[in-house]
Amino acid sequence: MKQRTHSTFLDGLRDSIPIAIIYFIVSFTLGVTIAKYTLPAWYAALFSAINFTSVGEATGLKMIVEGTNLGLIGLAVFIVNLRYILTGISLSQRLEPMSKLKRAILGIFITDEMYALVAHNSKITFNYYMGLCPIPYVCWTLGTAVGALTDAFLPPRLQAAMGIALFCMFIGLVIPPAKRDKRLFFTIGLSAAISCLFYFIPVLRAHVAFGIRLVISAIIAAAVTALVFPVDNVDMDLLYVRDSQNTDSNRSDAADIQDDKGVQSWT
Repeated sequence: MKQRTHSTFLDGLRDSIPIAIIYFIVSFTLGVTIAKYTLPAWYAALFSAINFTSVGEATGLKMIVEGTNLGLIGLAVFIVNLRYILTGISLSQRLEPMSKLKRAILGIFITDEMYALVAHNSKITFNYYMGLCPIPYVCWTLGTAVGALTDAFLPPRLQAAMGIALFCMFIGLVIPPAKRDKRLFFTIGLSAAISCLFYFIPVLRAHVAFGIRLVISAIIAAAVTALVFPVDNVDMDLLYVRDSQNTDSNRSDAADIQDDKGVQSWT
């Protein structure tokens, strides 16, 4: 696989534009949802400004509206965002040498889409990743505010359609890797099955809050998957090593071919 190396802030700005467009559209639908709970537009903008994570924000919003305890909200958001630990570990293998402060700043702006964009870069510079952040961040916050402000002007059918757009993005993020990895497919299916039990069994639905249901489903599905499909290493680290080895191998092959040509021309 050909490795890309972008290093400048402007490179990051240019590459972030498609992500920014998606973020504006998705956050617009989230703003419409927030407006349905009779929350003001400034609250929607602030909510997105301090929660640069779609899944975490959607989870936290529903729990806030239901009046869930703050501790449970924090635990649920922490659980759904645990994937960023593995994402951060994978990205750290590609970062140029930099201070811990710069690494911490980068960690604030790790998202699924940005990770997918830089996953195959052989080296990630601080300036490049910082270039990726401003436009998507502004579009995420602005889109939520615009959605909350325009909700009253949208026809009811369009409002209903907006309510499922966020979930469509989640499905779009999850299904492609799940088709390639049976462990991920198993985890998703098991988690969905447990959630359905909590939803359709009246006793469980009445006595178990949404946040607790989410935490229980995620923990059980992850634990069972770890027992059924144990792994020795993080896949993305293995992928990076494999890509690096392939790159070195390709360079060696190219050098050998060049040497052969030199020998042939000499003879």
